Amino acid sequence: MSHKVDPVTTAILQDILLSITRQMDSYIERASPNFVTAVIHDVSTGVFTKKGEVIALESHISNQSIGYFQIGLLLEEFDEINPGDVFVMCDPYLGAGTHPPDWSFFRPIFYKGNLEFFVMIRTHQVDNGSWQPRAYNPMVYDLHSEGLRLRPTRIYENDKPVEAIYTLILDNVRRKDLVQMDHLAMNGAMRLAETRLLELLDKYGRDTIFSSVDQMWEATRSAVKSEIGTWLDGEYEGESSCDDDGITLDVPVTVRVKAKIEGERLVLDFSKSDPQVKGIVNAPRSLTHVKASYAIYSCFPPELSRHYNQGSYDAFELVTQPGTVTDAQYPAPCGACTLIVAAQILEAVWMALGQAIPEKVPAANTRPLHPGVFMMDPRKGRLISFSHFWAEGGNGALHGCDGWPNTGPTGSLGTLKKPSIELSEALLPLRALRYQIHQDACGHGRWRGGPGVIWEIENLGREARVLTGNCDGVTTICPMAGRLGGQSGKLNQIFLIRGSEKIPVRAARNVDLQEGDRFLMMSGGGGGVGNPLEREVEKVKEDVEEGVLSFQTAREVYGVVLDATTYEVDQKTTDKIRSELLVNQ
Repeated sequence: MSHKVDPVTTAILQDILLSITRQMDSYIERASPNFVTAVIHDVSTGVFTKKGEVIALESHISNQSIGYFQIGLLLEEFDEINPGDVFVMCDPYLGAGTHPPDWSFFRPIFYKGNLEFFVMIRTHQVDNGSWQPRAYNPMVYDLHSEGLRLRPTRIYENDKPVEAIYTLILDNVRRKDLVQMDHLAMNGAMRLAETRLLELLDKYGRDTIFSSVDQMWEATRSAVKSEIGTWLDGEYEGESSCDDDGITLDVPVTVRVKAKIEGERLVLDFSKSDPQVKGIVNAPRSLTHVKASYAIYSCFPPELSRHYNQGSYDAFELVTQPGTVTDAQYPAPCGACTLIVAAQILEAVWMALGQAIPEKVPAANTRPLHPGVFMMDPRKGRLISFSHFWAEGGNGALHGCDGWPNTGPTGSLGTLKKPSIELSEALLPLRALRYQIHQDACGHGRWRGGPGVIWEIENLGREARVLTGNCDGVTTICPMAGRLGGQSGKLNQIFLIRGSEKIPVRAARNVDLQEGDRFLMMSGGGGGVGNPLEREVEKVKEDVEEGVLSFQTAREVYGVVLDATTYEVDQKTTDKIRSELLVNQ
């Protein structure tokens, strides 16, 4: 029976429940052998009710926060659920997933014989059985080329693997030793969460906990609706395109949204987006919902974004059209949707909402730039695969704030971590030759975008294949990359250097590397906000000192003249040039 719980107890329980998700995350970081999980943090952990409603979520990347949709499918699939069960699912269509390498694991939590919670861990797998490692290969035929399709599947009973099913899974992935170790780490983390939740039930009692959860949801729902109620009513449109889908070359794929704000009601309608395509950039509806919700939440005050729960999902209504790139249908491939169409969803929503709340919407981030590589490691004689997360560009600026550098793709909202170069050189047959700020790449503005980086490596291994299916922004840029008078950042650039030849590489392509080849990635910067001529002179000086801006750009774009030796500002000349530039705008 639900009853009123005092706000102090509710706040304590809210933080404890969130801390349980963070403890699962910490456990995985220490126990998992999966580079993408433990180091990059492409993972999320969550606590849900027995019906699948979100109680607490720790998400390093918004793609991973879809357990709300998946538990409903699990409950439809299984009439009997028991203690010690573990379930897995990954299919974009049969499992409400995103792209096939992201697998969700769920463990039911029973208390005094009754099912009370589910805990979830969702992460990018070491391998998922796709026809080539990394699952970002643009040259696919359909979804079946992208790896195993798992509808809700029971893989543990009484805390023991269901041998027939689990063996089948392991026999269909590469590096099954690492895959199995990764799964053991996730199961251990979920068992830790089970222990913590049972301790919480013993201490506070079921009624107090779930009454508090109801109050958390209502508080979040009310706060979100109140915030939307301050936005300017109207209908606003936004759109954004990627370079192409990797199959139909040089034809951009466009996401379109109409945002309707009416009081505290917000409707996002994606039904006019392009039809689904042959390539790997199609998004299932579940991904569109998650990305749209994060686009909205990024416009809220920080205190509203701290606790993401069921009340957050009630913030808006989503409309999609089946058969489009924002509601793709089987068997459309989805391998790159978490990065490429994901970015377009966020950008289109920001473009629409920016017309209603111009000072709360950021300029666009740099498009994704972390090609995947697979090869045989000559030192150990085994297959390795990895992604170049080092080359990511910068965040877009926000009214009052510069963008951060080297933060990662739009779809992750800056949450993916960068691995240590020294660790990477020890683990991988590569040598880092350059890792530096990409000067003048940022979008200029009163608040400038975060700069990109220049990342160059030498292949010390044998023949390798580079997949740029998870790259974008080489030929297209978001229409709202710069906002309120700010400028867009530079496009991404990719090059293969073989001897004296420097070969441009496009996004969504396959490239073969030879021993001794160098691979050069130059990420663009996030968009700027506001007129660059209004940027504080001291901030321009600081940017030049740190290598973000050149002396020439400081003078020609920002109207700031600096001594090339001392970096001192020539205030008289600066005032003169700024006046002249303002007249000519």
